[in-house]
Amino acid sequence: MSSIAPSSAPIFLKFSPKKRKGRKTAVALAAGLLFFSLLFGSPPGLRAAPFCPGPLRNPPLLPPPGAAGDSPAPLLERARILRDLPGGQKTGEAALARVRELLRILPEAEKKRPDIRVLHAERDTELVLYQGFPGGMRYGKKAEATLDRLLREDPSLARAHLLKGIALYYKPWFVGGSVTKALKEFETADRLSPSDPRTLSWIGISRHRLGLAGARTAMRRVLTLCPDSPFYRRRAETFNPRANHP
Repeated sequence: MSSIAPSSAPIFLKFSPKKRKGRKTAVALAAGLLFFSLLFGSPPGLRAAPFCPGPLRNPPLLPPPGAAGDSPAPLLERARILRDLPGGQKTGEAALARVRELLRILPEAEKKRPDIRVLHAERDTELVLYQGFPGGMRYGKKAEATLDRLLREDPSLARAHLLKGIALYYKPWFVGGSVTKALKEFETADRLSPSDPRTLSWIGISRHRLGLAGARTAMRRVLTLCPDSPFYRRRAETFNPRANHP
């Protein structure tokens, strides 16, 4: 029976050229996915943890350029949360301006990607809500045109359905708005990307406004995903998408 004596000498693993190449490819892929996720969130097909807004600093501040969180997706989330927070709008507008700059400096080939175009549409959607009528109307038209093109090209883009639903919810009926149509978009987004607390909260809000069953069930699912989020607790209490929150 053979035995292996312990050794204090360092152990070096030897790889064949083929294995070394495979190992380098795996490392490069992992690094690329990490870089992508830091910039824009999880790549399509990878399940990210739900975004659950927690308590905010007072006054709210933006991350310094190049720091963690200084990328389009997190900045858009920050702008969304700050929009209806007392004293938060100025910082939210700065976040949207920073998103514009970060998207502007992307290589031209990157700008054509569907996920990047969705970020443009989301920024324009937020600007509508920040600037209201009539200042935000031009951004609403831009967002609508972008989302319609994206969904014609790929109807499986959950985020695009979510944003289209938000636009339909807020638009007056005489220019094409409809809470019923908005709910259909939210439910499509939920089928394509289940258990997103933002989408579920919009399903609850829309069902409540229409007097349909299932509003509280949707909000209970939101709070199961984000039990410690003051933002979603406030939504669940009020069914108001513009309610102030702590």
